[in-house]
Amino acid sequence: MVQNLNGLSVLVTRPVDQAEALVAAIEAAGGLAQHCPVMEIVALDQHRESELIESNKHKILALDNYHHIIVISSNAAYAALELIDDYWPQLPLGLQWHAVGSTTAALLQSRGIAVSSCAGKAMNSEALLQQGPLQQLSNNKIVIARGVGGREYLRQQLQSRGATVDYLECYRRQLAATSAQLLQQQLAGVDAICLNSAESVDYFASLAGAQLSFAKALPVVVPSVRVADHAEKNGYSRVIVAQNASNLAVVAALKTVAVAAGVSPR
Repeated sequence: MVQNLNGLSVLVTRPVDQAEALVAAIEAAGGLAQHCPVMEIVALDQHRESELIESNKHKILALDNYHHIIVISSNAAYAALELIDDYWPQLPLGLQWHAVGSTTAALLQSRGIAVSSCAGKAMNSEALLQQGPLQQLSNNKIVIARGVGGREYLRQQLQSRGATVDYLECYRRQLAATSAQLLQQQLAGVDAICLNSAESVDYFASLAGAQLSFAKALPVVVPSVRVADHAEKNGYSRVIVAQNASNLAVVAALKTVAVAAGVSPR
């Protein structure tokens, strides 16, 4: 990768196990990356969420009754495939798989799953809904693999096209067990912040403490207009929208920050 970040210091806030590639891409482009996760991905609790776990089991057992499965993210792919493997040594025939992002599609394909449609470069629900296989859905049953909670837009749009839509909510997002003091120390020396979801914006605010006002004045790179709107509503004044959530797109957005700031190599 061509070095063009000129020593820009960037705070990466992705969960553990999802930040390494972005950190490497930033550093390969001549930036300085610090990582402090603000959100973590956790399994469902066997006691507190037993009803949801049981509901997921019933949906997995009835997987052959569905026409489509939509996988929201790589997290959803890992969690859903683990559940499915427990009950389906071979995947049911005729089930069409759809992925919101290219990374998710690649993960499914690595498991031998043919992906009927993918959102492409946009990597969002709006783009996925434009794909041919999801246009005529009368009497179709669809299951969406995702984390607990989130947007209802995709489900609503699919229902408006005649589909019956269920959720397979197979993991939970929560505030990371991160030292707020560490995050605040890191913030003192950064030029830009990467926040990858609306939830990350909220969790970041919970950890930033007295440094939040300073952070809101920094350039913040986000993966979509929707996340940008959320950040701006929460007081961030310099929000840059990357083309999508990929590492390449995030680094490209950070390049515009470096150029605008005239950052000198450190």
